[in-house]
Amino acid sequence: MIKPDITCKTTPDGWRVVVNLGKIQAMDTAISCDVLCVGVNKTADIPMVVEIFSDDLPQPVREELLLRLNVSKRRYSVDDFVGSKADEDS
Repeated sequence: MIKPDITCKTTPDGWRVVVNLGKIQAMDTAISCDVLCVGVNKTADIPMVVEIFSDDLPQPVREELLLRLNVSKRRYSVDDFVGSKADEDS
């Protein structure tokens, strides 16, 4: 079984999301193959504290990111998120 890049766990303060991208060289870009879906029922700004770990850093770097979610009303199906059979055939 393949271990996912992204893991989510509840904590007393909310959620802990870990994205494991392995070793990344300076100036490289790494993108997770996993998808993280976040849902809210009204427009919201969610502050997120992130920690960046590196062999080249004596301590992890802590930063705060702001996740801005704009809500609009629309019906979704499972295929909107995971793709449909028609998408696979093309």
